[in-house]
This record gives sequence, C-alpha cells and structure tokens, in this order.
Amino acid sequence: MKRLIFSALLLGTVVTVSAQKNTLLVGGNVSYEKNDSDNTRTYDFSPKVGYQFTDHWTVGVESTMGRFEDKNLDQETNDFSLGGFVRYTLPLNERFAFFTDFAGGYQRSEVKNQTINNDADGYYVSATPSLFINMKNGFGLNFNIGSIGYSQLDGDGYDYERSDFNASFGKSVGFGISKNFGLK
Repeated sequence: MKRLIFSALLLGTVVTVSAQKNTLLVGGNVSYEKNDSDNTRTYDFSPKVGYQFTDHWTVGVESTMGRFEDKNLDQETNDFSLGGFVRYTLPLNERFAFFTDFAGGYQRSEVKNQTINNDADGYYVSATPSLFINMKNGFGLNFNIGSIGYSQLDGDGYDYERSDFNASFGKSVGFGISKNFGLK
C-alpha cells in the first residue's frame, strides 16, 4: 500500500525538461507489453529521481513495480526492483532530446498460480534509449520502444533459478513524464 501511495504521489508531481546542470530530475514511466502468441501481458510503473551534474549526465535512483500475467498457465508474477541509474542526454533541438538510461540494482519476484507460491531475489542491468519531447514551459513526455537487459533471480528454500537476457525493441512501448527542479 505504501508503494502505491508513493507511486501515485510521484506520478502526480512529475512532468520534464532536457538535462540542465545542477537540477533535480523527477520522473517516471509506465509500460505495457502484450504478446498474443504467448497469451501474456506485462505492466510496469517505474518512478525515478536523479541529480543532473552536467548538461548531459544524470545519476539517481529508480524503482519498478510490475506485474506479469500468463493466461495459459493461470499464473501471476509480481516484481519489485530498486537500483541506480546513469543517464546520458543528447539534445537534438529545443523541442526534442534523445537519452539513454543505464541502470542496475536489486530485484524481487513472487510467482503464484494454482500449485506454486515462490519468491526469489537477484539483480538486473539494463539500457533503455528514449525520446524526450519538450512540451510548454519545460513539461515533457518520454517515449521508448523497448530496452536491452539482463536479470538473474535465485529462490530461497526451493530449486528456482532464472537468468534472462531480454531485448524488447519493437515489442513494447513505454511512456513517461518528468520534471527538472533547479537547485540553489
């Protein structure tokens, strides 16, 4: 419940600008992936906060709360991650900028269906290129069409280990909003 309240507050306060030296970046993404051939769906909400120490570089913390549904197996997976990120931003003009987030951190997964209830912990690394569109007064939108990453999970008390390499370019869509706050 605390995560849901924090996420709602963060989403309500977020909205962006391309990287500006000595600013605080607050943002978040929402993503959805549907695979009709496997009858699966993935939902994610990913808030983040970072410090922009140059016009191109940002470092910060991020979190993701996600859900994966497999209708064929009648199975649900709830995921949580917390980690850090480094962002490089390349302004294209006053309206558009391209940026890539390089991230890594801790993750936890809970898998439930009619016969199992498993928990696992591990780590992740990823790279997500995105397009930023600067709207009016520094408010903007972020868009991506996938990412590349590696994750590893090990379960306690049962024989469960999962390592995944994922390249989802063209298979998923993500969008978000963010805002830079000037620091004095």
